[in-house]
Amino acid sequence: MEGAAYASIGWPEAKSVIDNHAAHLIIGCLNQPNDHEEALHLAIMTTFVTAAALSLSGGIGVYWASGQLMVAPEGWQQAVQTVRGKGLPVEDWINLFWVQEDPGKVGAVTEGARAFLGMEIEFSPALLPPADIADRLFGVMRYLLVHGAVLKDGDTIGQSETEAIRVRFKERGRQFEGSVIELTFEQSLPKTTPLPGLGGAPFGKMSKDRSTFGKRGRS
Repeated sequence: MEGAAYASIGWPEAKSVIDNHAAHLIIGCLNQPNDHEEALHLAIMTTFVTAAALSLSGGIGVYWASGQLMVAPEGWQQAVQTVRGKGLPVEDWINLFWVQEDPGKVGAVTEGARAFLGMEIEFSPALLPPADIADRLFGVMRYLLVHGAVLKDGDTIGQSETEAIRVRFKERGRQFEGSVIELTFEQSLPKTTPLPGLGGAPFGKMSKDRSTFGKRGRS
């Protein structure tokens, strides 16, 4: 868990806290989900059960294995409130690992998306602030969890009518060895038409003749 503690930027104190832990309780689902909807339902149920166990035991934190991240007790209780408010706490299920190739250009790859979608999501390095990249990645993740396999290879998505992010399905990512959904920021494309209900990352210009991602894999 030490690596997850270092990588959990949402809980900077994780490393010092877990150094003093004496035991842990394992909570999980024995059944493997067949699609993203089942994976989402299992994640929600596991989140609620974990929160209850955390309160009853006085636990010091949560380690979410598929996302390789750790969350403080108060953060996990907030995740439950997010679900109760009809939201999805994807930031507590999925971690982001950052990469930098050129000066000023930053990218990120998810850890944990394949538990829901069968593949991770990579955002190619771009001249965008890390917070904006995270917002787009988590927005895409929320949309796919709610709407299913609606993205196709070659589609563009964006947060506005003029922003275009190209979607590609790759058998191997730049940073992740397995298959990925690659997102590339393209500023000079024609405007996209956002779809309602996405929140942080509207979708548009979806092609009709490209294959969607296939069966989900196991994390």
